[in-house]
Amino acid sequence: MARTYRKVIGLTGPLLPVLSFLARLPTATVQFGSVLLVARTSGSLTAAGLTGGALALTRRPRPPWPSWARRPARPYR
Repeated sequence: MARTYRKVIGLTGPLLPVLSFLARLPTATVQFGSVLLVARTSGSLTAAGLTGGALALTRRPRPPWPSWARRPARPYR
């Protein structure tokens, strides 16, 4: 298994595991982290709350296919 990881990292570079980790962070974790970051750096809970609210409004659920692609056909029952 270690050989496979070395091969993948050799092909893609050491940045891939970091980007893969960041891409898999749940939305709630990103939102909560942003609220904590704004509260800590600005010292304002109001700004942190507004940031969290803005992130909640902009991070809507999206379908698993791109908007330009056709929706997959429904299977027959």
